[in-house]
Amino acid sequence: MKNNYKRLSLCMIMVLSLFIIGGVAAAEGKWMVAKNTLSTGEGRPAGQPTEDSVCIWNPSYNQGEAVEWFGGKKYSESLGSFVAHGEGRAVWYLNAAFEQSDEGTHFMGKRHGQIVQRFADGRTVVANWEQGIKQGKEAESITSIFEVNQQKMDILNNSPYHITALFVCPANSEEWQEVLEGTELRSGKQRKVSFNLDNSIHKWDIKVVDSSGGFTVFQGQRIKNDFTSITYYYKNGTGHISFAVG
Repeated sequence: MKNNYKRLSLCMIMVLSLFIIGGVAAAEGKWMVAKNTLSTGEGRPAGQPTEDSVCIWNPSYNQGEAVEWFGGKKYSESLGSFVAHGEGRAVWYLNAAFEQSDEGTHFMGKRHGQIVQRFADGRTVVANWEQGIKQGKEAESITSIFEVNQQKMDILNNSPYHITALFVCPANSEEWQEVLEGTELRSGKQRKVSFNLDNSIHKWDIKVVDSSGGFTVFQGQRIKNDFTSITYYYKNGTGHISFAVG
């Protein structure tokens, strides 16, 4: 219990320092607590760190930044907290808007090894890091290494509701592409859409919002280049999707 209290206290100090000191942009790095590992309100106030919260190193903090971590973790004795460790994806936000994602290996909370970075402006670059420090020159656009296709598919709405929005993103991230471009797809209709499909990513999440007032997220879907259509339908009162070729 004493160790847990120590871990929680140190983690809270780091978060509070971010809230207090973070009001002024700093060129130097900061330890940040991944927001998706904070308390959800069960047992302690929402948004507060817990003994299982994960810290990650930001090499150049900007005011208003936040991060989520999807990957492994390891306990750091020096920080008194878990830190991002091993393979994973860090998703960074600036003033609540997607800023960039870092996919690759972290070592004791810091980028380490080859990191693939995808930015809000559409750029994708690769750089080598060592203990949170970038090594050498980053590659320019790496579309030659990771092929990005413009995937064209028909969306068939066989549900009793209108589709009001449809989003696609890499699994376990928040980099959503809205593929209906703000228009609805009425029940019984179909439409051809296109979106960016990165062949280096093997699993995707698809979110369908319909006129029932709800939405469904289909997680970990494999979208292959030869898929030509997605059908949205209801079965036993629940939304489903299926893919077809040809």
